[in-house]
Amino acid sequence: MSFSSFGQRFKAFSENPDTYVAELTEFYLSDANMKKDKQKEYEALILQYADVFNAMPVQQKKDVMKLSNLMLKKRVRPLPGFYDFIETQIAFKTTNQSNESFNQWFKGLNWTIESSTLGGFNNAVNSSLNLVKYNTLYSTKIVDWKVKHNGYNIRIDTIRGPYVDFTSDIDLTYSSQKDLNTIFSTKGKFYIVEQIFEGFGGKVDWSRAGLPKDQVYAELSNYNVSLKRAAIIADSVLFTNKEYFQHKLSGTLEDLCSDKVGDVTYPRFYSYKREEIIKNVFPDVDYVGGFTQQGGKFLGYGTAVEPAELVIKKEGKLFCKAKAILHPFSQEGIASPDCQITFYINQDSVYHPGLLFRYNKSQKEIACINNKEGISASPWVDSYHAIDIYTEAVYAKLDGHTLEFTSIKAPSNTVSFASFESNNYYTEAKWDKIKGIDEVSPIYRVKGFVDKYKKKNIPVKEFARYIGFDETQAEVMLMRLAIDGFINYESYRKTAIVKEKIFDYIKANTKKQDYDNLRFVSSTKNSANAVLNIFDMDLRLYGIETFSLSDTHFVNIAPNKGEIVMKKNRSFEFNGKISAGRFNMGGEKCYFDYERFALNLPKIDSMAFYVPLFEDTNKIIKIQTPLQNLVCELLIDDPKNKSSIKRVPGYPMLSSLEESFVYYDQPKIQNGVYLREKFFYKLDPFKIKDLMTFKTDSIRFTGIFKSSGIFPDIKEPLKVMKDYSLGFIIETPSTGMIAYGGKGQFYNR
Repeated sequence: MSFSSFGQRFKAFSENPDTYVAELTEFYLSDANMKKDKQKEYEALILQYADVFNAMPVQQKKDVMKLSNLMLKKRVRPLPGFYDFIETQIAFKTTNQSNESFNQWFKGLNWTIESSTLGGFNNAVNSSLNLVKYNTLYSTKIVDWKVKHNGYNIRIDTIRGPYVDFTSDIDLTYSSQKDLNTIFSTKGKFYIVEQIFEGFGGKVDWSRAGLPKDQVYAELSNYNVSLKRAAIIADSVLFTNKEYFQHKLSGTLEDLCSDKVGDVTYPRFYSYKREEIIKNVFPDVDYVGGFTQQGGKFLGYGTAVEPAELVIKKEGKLFCKAKAILHPFSQEGIASPDCQITFYINQDSVYHPGLLFRYNKSQKEIACINNKEGISASPWVDSYHAIDIYTEAVYAKLDGHTLEFTSIKAPSNTVSFASFESNNYYTEAKWDKIKGIDEVSPIYRVKGFVDKYKKKNIPVKEFARYIGFDETQAEVMLMRLAIDGFINYESYRKTAIVKEKIFDYIKANTKKQDYDNLRFVSSTKNSANAVLNIFDMDLRLYGIETFSLSDTHFVNIAPNKGEIVMKKNRSFEFNGKISAGRFNMGGEKCYFDYERFALNLPKIDSMAFYVPLFEDTNKIIKIQTPLQNLVCELLIDDPKNKSSIKRVPGYPMLSSLEESFVYYDQPKIQNGVYLREKFFYKLDPFKIKDLMTFKTDSIRFTGIFKSSGIFPDIKEPLKVMKDYSLGFIIETPSTGMIAYGGKGQFYNR
């Protein structure tokens, strides 16, 4: 039966107290839509209500009957409206509420029936019932707001209607099906029709996130919440986290009850101040930025314009800065994704635009990890050594004195790879790889943008419009250039910062600028690829394969044990083998001077070289006689022509700076009878140019031959003999040559 049809059968209450209860029964029986089980509940309720109604003062009875007729005109149905109305009256009686509260409640319902909608009235009656009977402000299948109180007053706001005034401290608990939290010791007003609670004061803690309630909490000022969600947002709260600081932070509180398993990211606090300075958040670690507490996670946070910053000191001096949008703190330390990191060492720096940053509080160790995301594969930029470093991880301890470039720490038998490139490194192969199948190289696209807009900061959106690609494609292009070391890409603000290297690379490609091909590849097992000593700035590289200083001139280095020591601006020391043109040598304490593009070779044990065959200059053969104990200098090319773009005559050029020797104590020569201490050829300093193209007959070493007293000292230059040894031929005079100190005479060639 429709409401209109039963409305015709039951039009009004007579307002006779003696018949009112019976009329209620007639009213609910007129609702043909009510199920039998509900009819039985209604019948039991009215039986209980009869005693309550009959005990009311006369005026209250009149008020009830008058309101009942107003409800009927408003088309309030037996269920839920009248049922809740009756049950609330019973609850007022059974919970010993005062007549004043009852009368105020009644006034509120009168205001609501006249000023609100049918739905608003039903909500008001239901909320009243929940409050009086269950100490609940709002309740559905998925949201509950309960209150623990010591009393309240019901009042009327002429505009907003009835409200419950909690003037003494209450605990207000909000919950979803599987989650809850409480505002402790708060006060406020519950506006029944609006389903809004306006509170002031109180405290919210983080105990549901596993944090001690006396250590982490927020103190509220004024706040408003809609009770239809198990959530609060409050401004101007004061936040305390005694784990990290003692003073209170001002900011915003957000909380949401969630039924997701393991989702403990609430409550959340966000500080207002974005430049909060916390000294010694950990020992020797300062923090600058905003703060947010999200569940059990305490996070430093910033913006794309002003990222949050960790300032790490070593012996009181700035050692490292780590910038990121988020810095998650924990009792163990910090783990910040997509973090821009700079190590400050003396007047120089080692910089990376974005990777995973970790700080272990107990070990006082910094770990910077390439986590294979975003631009983490970009190189570290080392200003002192003028190189780009590609490595999986960098580690540094505050109580140590090194930066360690290596793989991510793992169980033993780990093979670690790294590479080290000069910041003037260029190869055609790398240029082609960057260009790929694109019609226009990404390098030229970036240059075109810079030329057009006269700026080196490139927002992704603007770059996408310029090249006619979507933003995702444009961002990928910029990130790849960052990984190749041409730009710094700040992913948190989606902006590329163009480095001078991109213009140098274009000039190198068009042969308008010099470059080098200095690149070191390292492979180690269970050890670091490189270690930087922050005291003397020596960068020790390990596991280095044979590498080239000049492809054009065939100048290559094979360091002993794969070790070299990098000095300032790409100069380095090493022990090992050197090949230059047709010369091979092994030396100790060798030094490559990048500026001069030269090798200082103070201790060459042995030098061998090849010459063209006499009968076929297209073929070469090794000279049988090695030169030994040399002090040399090798000029690889003109210092302004490291790429050997131009042909500069004379290079590479080898100079012997001091006397050197040829010895004849090899077993193949008279069974080694000629001891080197007395039988040798001492060479004068010499210079050989064009080490790759010299002619065989141009080889001529001046010096003196000492034969252990067999002959007088002979000053005859060494030349390449027919058997491709170094020697000389002299004609003895007709009188012969004195031999063995005058004991004999030698006649021959």
